Amino acid sequence: MERRTWQPPNNALPRPRAARPLAPRPWTGRADLRAQQGKPLRAVQGGSNCAAVCCLGLVLLALLTASGAPSSASPEGSWAGVLQQAELRLRLGVHITRDATGQLAGTLDSVDQGARGIPLDGVHFERGTLQFELKQLGCRYEGTLDAAGNTLSGKWLQAGHSFPLVLARMPTNPPPDSAEPLTPEQLAASREAARRVSGLWQARVVQDGTTNLLRLKLWRAANGAARAAFDSSLHSAVNLPVTDIGWQDGRLAFTVPGLGASFSGTVGTAPDRLTGAWRQSDASVPVEFTKVPPMRP
Repeated sequence: MERRTWQPPNNALPRPRAARPLAPRPWTGRADLRAQQGKPLRAVQGGSNCAAVCCLGLVLLALLTASGAPSSASPEGSWAGVLQQAELRLRLGVHITRDATGQLAGTLDSVDQGARGIPLDGVHFERGTLQFELKQLGCRYEGTLDAAGNTLSGKWLQAGHSFPLVLARMPTNPPPDSAEPLTPEQLAASREAARRVSGLWQARVVQDGTTNLLRLKLWRAANGAARAAFDSSLHSAVNLPVTDIGWQDGRLAFTVPGLGASFSGTVGTAPDRLTGAWRQSDASVPVEFTKVPPMRP
Protein backbone atom coordinates (compact mmCIF):
# COMPACT_ATOMS: atom_id res chain seq x y z
CA MET A 1 0.00 0.00 0.00
CA GLU A 2 1.32 3.43 -0.93
CA ARG A 3 2.27 5.68 2.00
CA ARG A 4 2.30 9.45 1.46
CA THR A 5 4.59 12.04 3.03
CA TRP A 6 2.90 14.64 5.26
CA GLN A 7 2.61 18.04 3.62
CA PRO A 8 2.10 21.42 5.33
CA PRO A 9 -1.57 22.52 5.35
CA ASN A 10 -2.75 25.19 2.99
CA ASN A 11 -4.35 28.43 4.06
CA ALA A 12 -7.88 27.03 3.90
CA LEU A 13 -9.50 27.07 7.30
CA PRO A 14 -12.21 24.66 8.43
CA ARG A 15 -15.73 25.96 8.07
CA PRO A 16 -17.57 26.46 11.34
CA ARG A 17 -20.47 24.39 12.52
CA ALA A 18 -24.00 25.72 12.86
CA ALA A 19 -25.12 29.33 13.15
CA ARG A 20 -27.78 31.73 11.93
CA PRO A 21 -28.47 35.39 10.90
CA LEU A 22 -31.14 37.97 11.77
CA ALA A 23 -32.08 41.49 10.72
CA PRO A 24 -33.57 44.86 11.75
CA ARG A 25 -36.32 47.18 10.59
CA PRO A 26 -36.00 47.87 6.83
CA TRP A 27 -35.49 51.35 5.45
CA THR A 28 -38.89 52.84 4.54
CA GLY A 29 -37.86 55.68 2.26
CA ARG A 30 -39.24 54.14 -0.92
CA ALA A 31 -42.50 53.15 0.78
CA ASP A 32 -42.95 56.77 1.85
CA LEU A 33 -42.28 57.90 -1.70
CA ARG A 34 -44.85 55.44 -3.11
CA ALA A 35 -47.40 56.79 -0.67
CA GLN A 36 -47.10 60.18 -2.42
CA GLN A 37 -47.82 58.79 -5.88
CA GLY A 38 -51.06 60.00 -7.45
CA LYS A 39 -51.12 63.26 -5.47
CA PRO A 40 -50.99 66.51 -7.53
CA LEU A 41 -47.84 68.62 -7.38
CA ARG A 42 -48.32 71.95 -5.71
CA ALA A 43 -46.74 75.00 -7.28
CA VAL A 44 -44.16 76.78 -5.19
CA GLN A 45 -45.29 80.27 -4.29
CA GLY A 46 -43.72 82.73 -6.66
CA GLY A 47 -42.49 79.92 -8.96
CA SER A 48 -43.96 77.25 -11.24
CA ASN A 49 -44.79 73.55 -11.43
CA CYS A 50 -41.40 73.12 -13.13
CA ALA A 51 -39.67 74.12 -9.92
CA ALA A 52 -41.71 71.54 -8.00
CA VAL A 53 -40.76 68.81 -10.49
CA CYS A 54 -37.09 69.73 -10.13
CA CYS A 55 -37.42 69.57 -6.36
CA LEU A 56 -38.97 66.11 -6.57
CA GLY A 57 -36.15 65.03 -8.87
CA LEU A 58 -33.59 65.99 -6.26
CA VAL A 59 -35.49 63.97 -3.66
CA LEU A 60 -35.49 60.94 -5.96
CA LEU A 61 -31.76 61.31 -6.57
CA ALA A 62 -31.10 61.44 -2.84
CA LEU A 63 -33.20 58.34 -2.23
CA LEU A 64 -31.52 56.38 -5.00
CA THR A 65 -28.09 57.37 -3.67
CA ALA A 66 -29.05 56.21 -0.18
CA SER A 67 -30.06 52.79 -1.51
CA GLY A 68 -26.84 52.33 -3.48
CA ALA A 69 -23.29 51.77 -2.22
CA PRO A 70 -22.75 51.95 1.56
CA SER A 71 -21.83 55.39 2.87
CA SER A 72 -19.34 56.17 5.63
CA ALA A 73 -22.30 56.44 8.03
CA SER A 74 -23.29 52.83 7.34
CA PRO A 75 -21.94 49.72 9.11
CA GLU A 76 -21.97 47.76 5.86
CA GLY A 77 -18.56 46.40 4.94
CA SER A 78 -15.71 44.46 6.53
CA TRP A 79 -14.26 45.22 9.97
CA ALA A 80 -11.31 43.85 11.92
CA GLY A 81 -10.24 44.01 15.56
CA VAL A 82 -8.46 42.16 18.36
CA LEU A 83 -10.35 40.77 21.36
CA GLN A 84 -8.20 40.41 24.47
CA GLN A 85 -9.58 38.14 27.21
CA ALA A 86 -6.89 37.64 29.87
CA GLU A 87 -4.34 35.31 28.18
CA LEU A 88 -6.55 34.83 25.14
CA ARG A 89 -5.90 37.18 22.21
CA LEU A 90 -8.18 36.66 19.22
CA ARG A 91 -8.17 38.39 15.86
CA LEU A 92 -11.77 38.92 14.71
CA GLY A 93 -13.29 39.86 11.38
CA VAL A 94 -16.88 41.11 11.04
CA HIS A 95 -18.67 41.38 7.70
CA ILE A 96 -21.94 43.33 7.54
CA THR A 97 -24.26 43.24 4.50
CA ARG A 98 -27.75 44.51 3.63
CA ASP A 99 -30.23 42.52 1.56
CA ALA A 100 -32.74 43.77 -1.03
CA THR A 101 -35.36 44.44 1.66
CA GLY A 102 -32.98 46.67 3.63
CA GLN A 103 -32.35 44.17 6.41
CA LEU A 104 -28.85 43.83 7.87
CA ALA A 105 -27.05 40.52 8.28
CA GLY A 106 -23.46 39.52 8.87
CA THR A 107 -20.82 36.93 9.62
CA LEU A 108 -17.88 36.71 11.99
CA ASP A 109 -14.40 35.22 11.52
CA SER A 110 -12.30 34.11 14.49
CA VAL A 111 -8.99 33.91 12.66
CA ASP A 112 -6.92 32.41 15.47
CA GLN A 113 -9.53 29.74 16.17
CA GLY A 114 -9.78 28.68 12.53
CA ALA A 115 -13.47 29.64 12.24
CA ARG A 116 -14.83 31.58 9.27
CA GLY A 117 -18.27 32.76 8.22
CA ILE A 118 -20.14 32.31 11.52
CA PRO A 119 -23.57 33.95 10.94
CA LEU A 120 -24.57 36.75 13.31
CA ASP A 121 -27.95 37.03 15.04
CA GLY A 122 -29.97 40.22 15.52
CA VAL A 123 -27.88 42.67 13.50
CA HIS A 124 -29.19 46.20 14.19
CA PHE A 125 -27.86 49.68 13.43
CA GLU A 126 -29.69 52.60 14.99
CA ARG A 127 -28.59 56.10 15.99
CA GLY A 128 -24.98 55.32 15.14
CA THR A 129 -24.78 52.14 17.24
CA LEU A 130 -24.24 48.65 15.79
CA GLN A 131 -25.48 45.63 17.74
CA PHE A 132 -25.29 41.93 16.99
CA GLU A 133 -25.31 38.60 18.82
CA LEU A 134 -23.94 35.07 18.51
CA LYS A 135 -26.63 33.28 20.49
CA GLN A 136 -25.01 29.86 20.24
CA LEU A 137 -21.88 31.20 21.95
CA GLY A 138 -23.70 33.52 24.35
CA CYS A 139 -21.92 36.60 22.96
CA ARG A 140 -23.10 40.10 22.14
CA TYR A 141 -21.43 43.21 20.71
CA GLU A 142 -22.36 46.89 20.89
CA GLY A 143 -20.25 49.51 19.14
CA THR A 144 -20.62 53.18 18.22
CA LEU A 145 -19.59 54.35 14.76
CA ASP A 146 -17.36 57.42 14.70
CA ALA A 147 -18.10 60.55 12.61
CA ALA A 148 -15.73 59.44 9.84
CA GLY A 149 -17.45 56.05 9.60
CA ASN A 150 -14.17 54.13 9.94
CA THR A 151 -14.14 52.93 13.56
CA LEU A 152 -16.59 51.07 15.77
CA SER A 153 -15.76 51.48 19.47
CA GLY A 154 -17.63 49.27 21.90
CA LYS A 155 -17.70 46.22 24.11
CA TRP A 156 -17.88 42.46 23.70
CA LEU A 157 -20.22 40.87 26.26
CA GLN A 158 -19.85 37.19 27.15
CA ALA A 159 -20.63 35.04 30.22
CA GLY A 160 -21.35 38.08 32.36
CA HIS A 161 -18.06 39.78 31.44
CA SER A 162 -17.42 42.85 29.31
CA PHE A 163 -14.31 43.34 27.16
CA PRO A 164 -13.43 46.42 25.08
CA LEU A 165 -13.39 45.79 21.34
CA VAL A 166 -12.56 48.34 18.65
CA LEU A 167 -13.28 47.38 15.05
CA ALA A 168 -11.60 49.21 12.16
CA ARG A 169 -13.10 49.36 8.68
CA MET A 170 -11.21 47.22 6.17
CA PRO A 171 -10.73 47.77 2.41
CA THR A 172 -13.54 46.63 0.13
CA ASN A 173 -11.27 43.89 -1.23
CA PRO A 174 -8.89 43.05 1.64
CA PRO A 175 -5.66 41.23 0.73
CA PRO A 176 -5.48 37.49 1.50
CA ASP A 177 -4.09 36.31 4.82
CA SER A 178 -0.32 36.57 4.94
CA ALA A 179 2.48 35.87 7.37
CA GLU A 180 2.81 38.07 10.44
CA PRO A 181 5.16 41.05 10.00
CA LEU A 182 8.59 40.42 11.54
CA THR A 183 11.47 42.65 12.54
CA PRO A 184 14.93 41.67 11.21
CA GLU A 185 15.73 40.08 14.60
CA GLN A 186 12.45 38.16 14.66
CA LEU A 187 12.95 37.01 11.07
CA ALA A 188 16.43 35.67 11.91
CA ALA A 189 15.04 33.78 14.94
CA SER A 190 12.16 32.43 12.88
CA ARG A 191 14.50 31.20 10.13
CA GLU A 192 16.65 29.46 12.72
CA ALA A 193 13.57 27.73 14.13
CA ALA A 194 12.61 26.55 10.64
CA ARG A 195 16.13 25.23 10.08
CA ARG A 196 16.25 23.31 13.36
CA VAL A 197 12.77 21.95 14.03
CA SER A 198 10.76 21.77 10.78
CA GLY A 199 8.49 18.76 10.73
CA LEU A 200 5.55 17.17 12.50
CA TRP A 201 5.65 17.06 16.33
CA GLN A 202 3.13 15.64 18.77
CA ALA A 203 2.70 15.52 22.54
CA ARG A 204 0.31 14.27 25.19
CA VAL A 205 -0.58 16.58 28.08
CA VAL A 206 -2.42 15.25 31.14
CA GLN A 207 -3.81 17.86 33.52
CA ASP A 208 -6.44 17.36 36.24
CA GLY A 209 -7.20 13.93 34.84
CA THR A 210 -7.85 15.26 31.32
CA THR A 211 -5.69 14.22 28.38
CA ASN A 212 -5.01 16.60 25.53
CA LEU A 213 -3.26 15.49 22.35
CA LEU A 214 -1.22 18.30 20.80
CA ARG A 215 0.23 18.44 17.32
CA LEU A 216 2.62 21.05 15.89
CA LYS A 217 3.13 21.20 12.11
CA LEU A 218 6.08 23.47 11.32
CA TRP A 219 7.59 24.18 7.92
CA ARG A 220 9.84 26.65 6.11
CA ALA A 221 8.14 29.43 4.12
CA ALA A 222 9.45 30.89 0.85
CA ASN A 223 11.39 33.58 2.73
CA GLY A 224 12.99 30.99 5.00
CA ALA A 225 10.85 31.92 8.04
CA ALA A 226 9.01 29.33 10.09
CA ARG A 227 5.29 28.85 9.52
CA ALA A 228 3.18 26.50 11.62
CA ALA A 229 -0.29 25.18 12.36
CA PHE A 230 -1.49 23.60 15.59
CA ASP A 231 -4.05 20.95 16.57
CA SER A 232 -5.57 20.39 20.01
CA SER A 233 -7.83 17.35 20.50
CA LEU A 234 -9.32 18.70 23.74
CA HIS A 235 -10.62 21.80 21.92
CA SER A 236 -11.48 19.95 18.67
CA ALA A 237 -9.22 22.49 17.00
CA VAL A 238 -7.37 21.86 13.75
CA ASN A 239 -4.84 24.05 11.91
CA LEU A 240 -4.89 26.94 14.38
CA PRO A 241 -2.48 29.74 13.42
CA VAL A 242 0.82 29.82 15.31
CA THR A 243 2.68 33.08 15.95
CA ASP A 244 5.90 34.32 17.58
CA ILE A 245 7.86 31.32 16.32
CA GLY A 246 11.52 31.73 17.10
CA TRP A 247 14.74 30.01 18.12
CA GLN A 248 16.87 32.03 20.50
CA ASP A 249 19.48 31.14 23.14
CA GLY A 250 19.04 27.45 22.37
CA ARG A 251 15.27 27.46 22.93
CA LEU A 252 12.23 27.17 20.67
CA ALA A 253 9.23 29.37 21.50
CA PHE A 254 5.85 29.79 19.87
CA THR A 255 2.34 31.03 20.70
CA VAL A 256 -1.10 29.67 19.80
CA PRO A 257 -3.35 32.76 20.19
CA GLY A 258 -6.54 30.80 19.57
CA LEU A 259 -5.90 28.76 22.73
CA GLY A 260 -4.29 31.50 24.78
CA ALA A 261 -1.30 29.18 25.08
CA SER A 262 2.46 29.21 24.50
CA PHE A 263 5.42 26.84 24.56
CA SER A 264 9.09 27.27 25.35
CA GLY A 265 11.56 24.41 25.30
CA THR A 266 14.81 22.92 24.10
CA VAL A 267 15.88 20.03 21.92
CA GLY A 268 17.19 17.29 24.17
CA THR A 269 20.13 14.96 23.64
CA ALA A 270 17.94 13.17 21.13
CA PRO A 271 17.16 15.47 18.17
CA ASP A 272 13.62 14.12 17.94
CA ARG A 273 12.57 15.43 21.39
CA LEU A 274 11.41 18.92 22.38
CA THR A 275 11.19 19.31 26.15
CA GLY A 276 9.72 22.36 27.83
CA ALA A 277 6.67 24.00 29.40
CA TRP A 278 3.17 24.41 28.02
CA ARG A 279 1.50 27.52 29.47
CA GLN A 280 -2.24 28.03 29.30
CA SER A 281 -4.85 29.70 31.55
CA ASP A 282 -2.29 30.81 34.15
CA ALA A 283 -1.06 27.21 34.47
CA SER A 284 2.23 25.69 33.35
CA VAL A 285 2.73 21.97 32.79
CA PRO A 286 5.80 20.08 31.54
CA VAL A 287 5.46 18.65 28.06
CA GLU A 288 7.63 16.70 25.65
CA PHE A 289 7.01 16.85 21.91
CA THR A 290 8.19 13.89 19.86
CA LYS A 291 9.04 14.30 16.20
CA VAL A 292 7.07 12.03 13.93
CA PRO A 293 9.37 10.42 11.36
CA PRO A 294 8.42 11.16 7.75
CA MET A 295 6.41 8.44 6.05
CA ARG A 296 8.23 6.75 3.22
CA PRO A 297 6.71 5.09 0.16
